[in-house]
Amino acid sequence: MQRLIGDGNKMIAEFIGKKVVCDCDVNYEIDNELFDLSQLRYHLSWEWLMPVVEKIESMGYQFKICRKRVEVFKDGDHSSIPVMFSKFESKIESVWNGVVESIKWHDNNGR
Repeated sequence: MQRLIGDGNKMIAEFIGKKVVCDCDVNYEIDNELFDLSQLRYHLSWEWLMPVVEKIESMGYQFKICRKRVEVFKDGDHSSIPVMFSKFESKIESVWNGVVESIKWHDNNGR
């Protein structure tokens, strides 16, 4: 699970424009600052995560967050296209997963 979180957090950092260089299996250099994967807080901190949600929304996506459930849609010409649905044990887990899956969807379909 830690590896999945680390990979997701690394993906998020790259998505928001951070220069990420893998130093080894557990450390990443982000904008000339070395982070252990456990120090990347996107999966734990609303202060880290919400600016990413706002960036995704600025690209034409809608996040619908209700309790522990998250739905993400891409605004189309005439309708909204469902991108993903997420429901986990906590709201932040669901939103974090929504962010990661939205980035993947955008990389594969949105450009």
